[in-house]
Amino acid sequence: MISAGKQQELVTTKLATIGDSIESIDTTEYTISYYGFLTLGNTNDTITITLNGVPGIELSMIGMFECPIQKITLTAVTDSGMGSVTKGLLAFGVKRYKSIF
Repeated sequence: MISAGKQQELVTTKLATIGDSIESIDTTEYTISYYGFLTLGNTNDTITITLNGVPGIELSMIGMFECPIQKITLTAVTDSGMGSVTKGLLAFGVKRYKSIF
């Protein structure tokens, strides 16, 4: 149950395991659309993703990416061996409620 007047909120989802994926969600109560993501890991680590049906996109651990995301899947992680940190990505989206009552 949401409070009266709440129309939307920021949501985050972490993808850290090969095969993890997210996509836009549309239910009777709300929609979730993802618009950007941050890579997680050491500077020399890389991840490979499939983004909106385009496979083999390799990303370094520097920067935030903003683009409409229909579906994103983590397909590979390259570990530089520089330390034990979570490698993957953190996706940002907006959850919009269809009714405010």
